[in-house]
Formats: sequence, structure tokens, C-alpha cells
Amino acid sequence: MAHKPMETCKIVLPPDRYADKHSAGDTDFNGIINVIINCTEFEAEFADDLRQTTNICVKARDVLRNIRHASETDMPDCEMFNVIQTLKILLSDKKCLIGLNECQAVLIKLDQAFSGHMLRACSRFLEQ
Repeated sequence: MAHKPMETCKIVLPPDRYADKHSAGDTDFNGIINVIINCTEFEAEFADDLRQTTNICVKARDVLRNIRHASETDMPDCEMFNVIQTLKILLSDKKCLIGLNECQAVLIKLDQAFSGHMLRACSRFLEQ
């Protein structure tokens, strides 16, 4: 029988949400980041010390969880800045992610999103 990495990853994931997932591509950010947080094999892959309880993966998971569970769709500028900065730090990890083209593309989009958000925020402020 061939080894299926996603089946191994499911050991640390809630079965009710990930039972039908067959690859990382089928899995959401929360699932992927939880695999990284809970599998000690990833500790050597990141520049940040994943053994610490406040590592960048935990921070990214938590800021995105706060968005998913928010009761309102509008987010204060300071929170938006925190989310974007946290994701940028994660995707800029100098040990494993910085060289990936996909990460670089997302970093550009995060910069664009933040610039657009700040322009709208400044416009709203000036209209007051």
C-alpha cells in the first residue's frame, strides 16, 4: 500500500472537517497550519522556533480564526494591519517559504490589498 501523506496529516486534524480531504490542495489554511503546528517534523523547516507557544504559525492561525469567528464583517484598520503583517511575516520565512514563487505572489497581493484598504480608510477619514 502506498503512503498517503494527507492520511497521516489527518491524525492531527478534526475528523469532522477533514475526513473528505485527499490532498493539501483540498485543505483550507486552518488545516494546513494546524498540521505544521502539531507535527514536530516541521520544527526544522521554519526559521521561527515552532516549539514556542507564540510562534508565527500560531499567530497566523489565531488572527485568521478571529476573522472567521467575527460577528461583524467590518474590521478596524489596526486589526487589518495586524492580519496582513502576520501573514507577511509567515510567508517571508527565510528558511522555507521565502523562495517559493507562490508565497512571493501572495506577498504582492497582500501589499496591494493593504494599500487599497488604507486608501479607502484615508478617503473615509477625509470625508468626515
